[in-house]
Amino acid sequence: TMQLVIWQFPAIVLTVLCGVSLQAATSHAQPDYAEYARLSERANELLEALRRAGDDERPALREQVIEADILLCSWLDDFFVTEEFNQLSETTQQNAFMDRYVCEYNLSRQLIAVRRCEQSARRIRQLLDSEVDAPQVRDELLQAYEESITCVASTSEAPESAIVIVDVVPDDARIVIDGTELGRPGQPIELPPGPHVMTLSASGSQSQTLSFSLPEGGQERRLGPIILDEISSGKSARWYEWTLWGTGTAGLTAGIVVFLQARDREDQLDNPPPGLGVVGETEERERVERLDMVAYIVGGVGIAAVLAGTLSYVLRGSPPDQDTSVSWSVSPGPDRFDLRVLLSF
Repeated sequence: TMQLVIWQFPAIVLTVLCGVSLQAATSHAQPDYAEYARLSERANELLEALRRAGDDERPALREQVIEADILLCSWLDDFFVTEEFNQLSETTQQNAFMDRYVCEYNLSRQLIAVRRCEQSARRIRQLLDSEVDAPQVRDELLQAYEESITCVASTSEAPESAIVIVDVVPDDARIVIDGTELGRPGQPIELPPGPHVMTLSASGSQSQTLSFSLPEGGQERRLGPIILDEISSGKSARWYEWTLWGTGTAGLTAGIVVFLQARDREDQLDNPPPGLGVVGETEERERVERLDMVAYIVGGVGIAAVLAGTLSYVLRGSPPDQDTSVSWSVSPGPDRFDLRVLLSF
């Protein structure tokens, strides 16, 4: 009996582990209704705040509403493919689909407000292709789709502005465009056609001022035609220039020290202490002369090294410093009229 238990022990352990894993996977797959309630409440609060907001507050709030609606719609999309959703009654499922349609409708209206017309039309078109039983919901979706198409038609020929997204490395960099500071890297900003000025600053690096221009016309703007001026952050001393300056300073200091020692010895020879004579005066004066020669040679070499380093620094050109220069690239953003700019210190 004991041998039988020993042989069956691995199978018992494996069965228990499989049961625990299956239970954990099942519990993990269950939808988090508290999260849905939180997302729904957050979306409604932001939408109400947007209705009461002034003109200056609307752009930032509208971006928050879009983000909240996307999270809410994504939660519902994930919920529709769960086993628990299939076990709900038909009425409850229909109510969930209604919530999904309302979420997409609200999201579409906000996307239209920020001129993301094609993105809005694409989301509404996907819903219209699915089965919609409630006539009033389908009417609202058709209305939203028509508004999206109208938005595309009115802005595709000559858009009034472009949504520019600036990503900067490092993340703590400060971005100012036309005197307006962006809240964070990657935050979109709406800019009209024409010249603009961007100022970048980061800890440990020099501030950079970049000029760029947004031309007229949607076709050009789609290609991301931001042209940044050449960047020059000044020049810094090369390693050999620092070596020359250091060697020269050390040589000049050593020459001065030796020269002062020679003067001290010479003073003792010219003014010996009372009652004491100078033994080997000739040899001592020759030693003073040698010290003078060493002082002049070492000091002269030091002065020459300092001058050589200074001339090299003055006459050398001024290429951008690799530590503070800014590299950049431009590519179209996720939407038709967006531009994405990547800048790296």
